[in-house]
Amino acid sequence: MDLSKYASGDYLKAEDIKSKDTWAVVGAEEVELDGQKKAQLNLEHKGDKKSLTLNSTNIKRLSEVFGTFDSDRIVGRPLVFKIVETEYKGKRADGIRVDVEATKKLQPASDAQKQA
Repeated sequence: MDLSKYASGDYLKAEDIKSKDTWAVVGAEEVELDGQKKAQLNLEHKGDKKSLTLNSTNIKRLSEVFGTFDSDRIVGRPLVFKIVETEYKGKRADGIRVDVEATKKLQPASDAQKQA
């Protein structure tokens, strides 16, 4: 496996997240990481393009915002992320989470009515 892509700026990192920045979801795809298939979002913010491989926590948060696990309903939508302290491989680390409340506020009123 070529690890160089993980060292590049292609993946969203905690330091990329600024308070209340809005990222647009420009695509979703299935990727293979460490022999496992994972969901990945392709994001854009002010011309900066990044990818975020989704963990189960963020998948659940996306379904809470959009009321579905269907990625087709997420592409083209704005997302807001927040940084949380988490543990990764036994060490404290900054984790990226979908900010459910801030993201819900950005969605069209028709979507909010459907979820109520």
